[in-house]
Amino acid sequence: MMSLLTPHSSLWIRFLHTDSRYYNTFIERLGEDSIWKIDMESVSHTNWVAQRAFETHSHVIALEDTLQLGFFDQLQVSMLASSVVAQFPRMHGDIATLLRAVKDEEEIELMKKAQSITDAAFEHICNFIKPGMTEMEIKNELEGFMFANGADSLSFDSIVASGPNGANPHAQPSDRKVQEGEFIVIDFGAGYRDYHSDMTRTVCVGEPTDEMVDVYNVVKTAHEECAKAARAGVVGKDIHDLSVKIISDAGYGTTDMVLDMVLVLRSMSSQTSTLAALLRSQRAQYLLSNLVFTFLVSSEFVLRTSV
Repeated sequence: MMSLLTPHSSLWIRFLHTDSRYYNTFIERLGEDSIWKIDMESVSHTNWVAQRAFETHSHVIALEDTLQLGFFDQLQVSMLASSVVAQFPRMHGDIATLLRAVKDEEEIELMKKAQSITDAAFEHICNFIKPGMTEMEIKNELEGFMFANGADSLSFDSIVASGPNGANPHAQPSDRKVQEGEFIVIDFGAGYRDYHSDMTRTVCVGEPTDEMVDVYNVVKTAHEECAKAARAGVVGKDIHDLSVKIISDAGYGTTDMVLDMVLVLRSMSSQTSTLAALLRSQRAQYLLSNLVFTFLVSSEFVLRTSV
């Protein structure tokens, strides 16, 4: 698929180049009265862009800087073959992001729908998890529920990380069996009509110990205080630093950059002690502060236990 915006007679023409595999999907999603001109012309994307540039007398073509280098090289060849001379200013990713940042009412409703599917999936998985299940079993159930309840895609591959695996921010679900009395970090999201949710939650299998609750509440406090501090004009680093300070002031921070989390994991025998030790590492400060950012875009932070 390739999209192109060109000015013509003071209006912007929106072209969308695709093929028979996706044509009907675009028609259904955009509607037959869409302002996009959709075609299935059997030419390469680069030749198609060059033809549109020739037809519309376009001599400046802004390109998102995330496109593949091979595409850019071939585009120059296609433009030369079409006798079109053009400049290629870069439209940096942050510019494109800003253009898409403010959502209209319809987009907001689609985002809410995606989040409602995710919320329902979380409620379901809390009642589903039992000791002895593997991380992969939980992941499959979670994703299957989202698809069965309205999702048409996943925001990303779901993360289910139990016990010591929870110390890895992007852990890959494995055949490890969850155990009574340990934390499980779940990071997941549903897609709905090209809009996505993203939610991270920590649940406990059975009853948490007092120390686990204390550690959890430290993160909860950091989340709540950062949510209060987040507002228009505040720099993201300031929110990050605030979360680190709160965690450090609670006794779970350190300036020792050489603390190796792997050695900590190997030296601790109990899950609770491992969590406490991990939270005292510099790496854990980074993990938890980023966890706070994740929670800011989802619904309320809750301590859930699953038995």
